[in-house]
Amino acid sequence: MFDLDHFKRVNDTYGHLAGDMILKSVSGSTKAMIRESDIAGRYGGEEFGIILPATDIDGALHVGQKLCNYIEASSVSVKGVDIEFTASVGVAEINSKMSSHEDLISQADAALYFSKSKGRNCVNSFPVNGTVHGNTSEQGHRPT
Repeated sequence: MFDLDHFKRVNDTYGHLAGDMILKSVSGSTKAMIRESDIAGRYGGEEFGIILPATDIDGALHVGQKLCNYIEASSVSVKGVDIEFTASVGVAEINSKMSSHEDLISQADAALYFSKSKGRNCVNSFPVNGTVHGNTSEQGHRPT
């Protein structure tokens, strides 16, 4: 699960058209980055989800890192202004203790908000043992 950082500020500063352009750009980038077997979609607002079948937590973290890097390197031009943006990513792995898809979403969401609390523009996971692990550089902002 990932969320665009400070998206409300983008909408407030540049308008909803700019926000819509960013959402379309991120959607296209996400689609281009994932495998045919993966499923991606907008979960709500500026939040997206990706299901990565047959992928372990390390593989999912790798995809999250690539996504963070790609989004950070992207910009959208609106009326001659290049708008840069970043994303925070939360990763969770399905396990036998989960009773529903809501458990998976809840864990991914917890990891996502942990990423936001660590300065945004980073990737964190919520593994089976319930401990959130960071996957950021020493600055706490960039994925490794």
